[in-house]
Amino acid sequence: MDASSASSGVVKFIEWLKQNNSSIDKLHGLEVCCGKGRNVIGLAAARITATGLDFSENAIKEARHRARDLGVSDKTTFQVQDVTKPFAVKQGSFDFVVDCFGSTDIESLAGRQALLENVIQALKPGGYLMVYLLSTDDEFHKEMIEKHPGPDFGSFIHPINRKYEKAFTEDEVKNSMVQ
Repeated sequence: MDASSASSGVVKFIEWLKQNNSSIDKLHGLEVCCGKGRNVIGLAAARITATGLDFSENAIKEARHRARDLGVSDKTTFQVQDVTKPFAVKQGSFDFVVDCFGSTDIESLAGRQALLENVIQALKPGGYLMVYLLSTDDEFHKEMIEKHPGPDFGSFIHPINRKYEKAFTEDEVKNSMVQ
């Protein structure tokens, strides 16, 4: 919860972006549910301009502080934002959007659908969506779902922090992307 380096999935995505974009320093990315900004800062360290959204004012303050301390505040913007509400960013302005476990914490299908609609509006035509989620195929998540079931399919309540978590089937991800 307090990691400072970009998640492994985002690191792989940055490498993919480098291989597939000749002008990586001209890209503008958005991370939803950015927390304390580790992925946005990782993108900025790779010369990508990045914006992070999170509902927690304290997390956003910490993200700004970390970006400043690491010398990447010129490539980062952080905003307090409930991602299930219309984004306070220009529509169609992002080359890519990163959802690194953000959807797993949204407690309703309607909220997850609103997030997806907001993401689609934020993306430029032909933009990329990088989604990193919990899987119902993962043995640990299967066990958590069985032992600590949440209110809906594939969800669980974490036994230590009591946080809602949603794991997704492959079909759920595919079906949500075709709407």
